[in-house]
Amino acid sequence: MATLQALSGNVVYRVYEILEPSFLLGRSHQNHVWDIFGKDDRVSRFHAQIDRIGNEFVLKDKGHNPTCLNKVPLTPDRETAVLSNGDIISVCQWRFRFCDDSAVPVKSGSSVTKETQDVLDASSVEFSLNVESDGSSASHNTTSAAVRLKALLGVLTALGRTLDLEDLLTGLLAEVLKVFPAADTCLVSLRQHDGSMRHVALLNRSPGKAPPHLSQTIVAEVFRTKQAILYSDRHNNPEFVASYSFREVGIRSAMCVPLLAEGEVVGVLQVDMRQTEDRFRKDDLEVLTSVAPLINLAIRHSQMHQRLLLQRTLEYELAAAQKVQRSFLPGRMPAVSGYEFFAYYNAALLVGGDYYDYIWLPDGRLAIVLADASGKGTSAALYMSAVSGELKCGLYTEKSAALALDRLNRWICDNPDSRIVTLVMAVLDPATHAVTLLNAGHPAPFLRRANGKIEEAGESSGGLPLGTLREESYQELAISLEAKESLLMFTDGFTDAENSRGERYDKKRVQDQAGVPAPNLSELGRQMVRDAHDFMGMHPQYDDMCLTCFGRIG
Repeated sequence: MATLQALSGNVVYRVYEILEPSFLLGRSHQNHVWDIFGKDDRVSRFHAQIDRIGNEFVLKDKGHNPTCLNKVPLTPDRETAVLSNGDIISVCQWRFRFCDDSAVPVKSGSSVTKETQDVLDASSVEFSLNVESDGSSASHNTTSAAVRLKALLGVLTALGRTLDLEDLLTGLLAEVLKVFPAADTCLVSLRQHDGSMRHVALLNRSPGKAPPHLSQTIVAEVFRTKQAILYSDRHNNPEFVASYSFREVGIRSAMCVPLLAEGEVVGVLQVDMRQTEDRFRKDDLEVLTSVAPLINLAIRHSQMHQRLLLQRTLEYELAAAQKVQRSFLPGRMPAVSGYEFFAYYNAALLVGGDYYDYIWLPDGRLAIVLADASGKGTSAALYMSAVSGELKCGLYTEKSAALALDRLNRWICDNPDSRIVTLVMAVLDPATHAVTLLNAGHPAPFLRRANGKIEEAGESSGGLPLGTLREESYQELAISLEAKESLLMFTDGFTDAENSRGERYDKKRVQDQAGVPAPNLSELGRQMVRDAHDFMGMHPQYDDMCLTCFGRIG
């Protein structure tokens, strides 16, 4: 039977059986494989197809982004390709392994099926051996010393060839088979989160004749005792001989060694004989037991390497996202005669969901916008960039700022992946010093009078946050800025900031700091930021912080 095994995504290691003459992959629910792709629009609705033609399986590219076979794209002059057992098919970032049981029954990464977990009777255990974390065995026979040394040297040499787990373990198992020339199959199987066992590496001396097999009884005993076990059919135990292993697979003798991590068994290393009347001996088990710690080391180092690569990739992507977000924020303060501006932005993570902007309108007015999307991090930042674009479009085309905000609210409500967004906007007419204020569920701005008195501006005229109610209509509030008056807008990253004692910075403290004397608006803004961070001390910043101020110089 031919199958596809998922190697990525939220259904990793799921196996899809290729039962139809034409097997489809894509985002459409009509495909055989669709659930793994989610809403990734890089994947076409009908992206790739596998056709069975006689005894062959042919891969065909149907997507707007090329399908790859073993990292090589299927190009217009090579639209189809014959699949071989073990081929890797890539649909954008999603990877699958093609397995054709009629060619080679076993491929590393295959799941342990019910048939191959039939019980071998534990009475067939001939010898067990304690395994310490450093790989020392209970006894060391001088007759196996040379073989033991040869095995260790071979495995140590293989350790330096690659850090890819599958390739690394395959190389190690090849060295193990060199030490045991009569062995037919060698495998490493690790326990999964659900308690099942999965073969992560497997080598057959005779491909196509030896499917993987683990005895539930023996594996359970290895996990229970943390001992290496040697077992065979030499005693002719009736239940043992009648089991699946000897009826179908034909195992004659096998060694099963625990793989340890921090003193706990996480998997097994097994070597078995199938095509010979010979049997493994105690010395063989001691040799295999001395190899097991190096297998443990290989697994740990490979997993650490993969985690490091993932961490570096995430750091790179977050740094790139931070640059993208910064590109959406104003590069400089607007130049308006008789006015000064100040802005501060600090995301809780590398990127955030707060946003501010200065938007010049066709009639010469300037819109100062401050917004906050629910959530934080990359997803909130990307969403806010889309909100920014839609708001600008509305301000350029609608007759008033209120109609632009109504339009933005409907757009957010109609978006299936929408977030709640609070927003405050002040539209300044520099010629008349008139300000049109709109508020969608955001903390009310503070109006600083020339004498330093602080008033809330438009708290009672605010509407619901954007994305709450599609029919919401937003109202405009007209105010006028006199000489030396300014307007301060901030996000709840300031009011919700906490110190190590769990005390909140709160709105009252923001108001008090807005009234502190300062020689100019820029210094006032810097004082407010310093005070908030002094209050938090070493306590982590849990939300994005954004502050914008503008006002008349005199």
